[in-house]
Amino acid sequence: MPAEGWLQTVTDNVKDNAENKDQFDTSILEFLVCPLSKKPLRYEEKTNELINDELGIAYPVIGGIPNMVPQDARMIQKDSEEKEPMPQ
Repeated sequence: MPAEGWLQTVTDNVKDNAENKDQFDTSILEFLVCPLSKKPLRYEEKTNELINDELGIAYPVIGGIPNMVPQDARMIQKDSEEKEPMPQ
């Protein structure tokens, strides 16, 4: 892709993200990993959280920005959607 085309794509993405500033941009998932396990995360749109299924941890997404501070994460039960605060 020519540099001009790449720049236009980035510019369009920035404009789209500015209009939808409270929505999480799922295209960045490929760059994010759990700070505890270093494993990939998945986005759960219904709860607006990044999930580590292996550890059963849910990181909140606030204003479109993932909060990946382990103390702010919640433990989730793997077989249900009930959540409880993570012990500190």
